[in-house]
Amino acid sequence: MVTRSYRDATAAAKAQWTPEVQEFSEQLNAELRAEVTAQAAIGRELASLRTERHLSQKAVATAAHIQQADLSRIERGLGNPTAETLTRIAGALGARLTIVRDTSAA
Repeated sequence: MVTRSYRDATAAAKAQWTPEVQEFSEQLNAELRAEVTAQAAIGRELASLRTERHLSQKAVATAAHIQQADLSRIERGLGNPTAETLTRIAGALGARLTIVRDTSAA
């Protein structure tokens, strides 16, 4: 039996895609990359604020009524927190969650 790598199998499948499907895939990939980047930035900001305030993950998680493991994932950009969870974490850090207009976006 002949085997091939996942990379080879996906390359063979992608070679059969129409230009429309290729464009859709590239657009979706860019959106996913942007979302992951944003989640990582939020996590880094929360972790930075927590360390500036000399608070442990456990202390913040307890005050925010979430599990410490969930806070850890969020800080590493691996979680997918709700706005409510982010608001509770911000409150536990003595901060608030706000939305700031990105003036560099077109």
